[in-house]
Amino acid sequence: SANLRMRGSSFQGSITNISVIEITDDTNLPRINYEGFSYQDALGSELVTNGSFDTDSDWVKQTSWSIANGSANCDGSGGYRSISQSALINQVGKTYKISYEVSNYVSGEDRFILGGLNLGQIVSANGVYTETIQAVNPSTNSYIYIETRGSGFVGSIDNVSVKEYLGQEVVPNSGCGSWLWE
Repeated sequence: SANLRMRGSSFQGSITNISVIEITDDTNLPRINYEGFSYQDALGSELVTNGSFDTDSDWVKQTSWSIANGSANCDGSGGYRSISQSALINQVGKTYKISYEVSNYVSGEDRFILGGLNLGQIVSANGVYTETIQAVNPSTNSYIYIETRGSGFVGSIDNVSVKEYLGQEVVPNSGCGSWLWE
């Protein structure tokens, strides 16, 4: 049996032609079969300011780093040196998609770090690098670092991006749906 209740005293009107249908796999109602859809990453807003290094601003540069000609450049002097900026990435368990480009590579290694404990891959060649890193330490996850390794990185960094990874979503118009008239 089904009941219809009206709460409160403000309803005025009438209701007619109510029907209740139980939906099961045996019900002869059409369903949609989705085929051939592609998926893409669902991402939050950009968390990096001036990731294209258009100006010498927004980044804290340790010795050996400079910003010029649309990139962050490292001359390899010193050991572990970084270029960094503050960002809102301090919730444990959130995942972030990062990407950056290495060019003019000469020697050494660098890596991307979210906070102090979320270490990215070690890089030692030109290319575009993309990876996901999960926030694990709330006390140190408020900074984005690109760090040179002990041997001293000589090269340039550009197009830095950090966005929260929200999962997968369907690419619009990438597949087709068809009615299943069972």
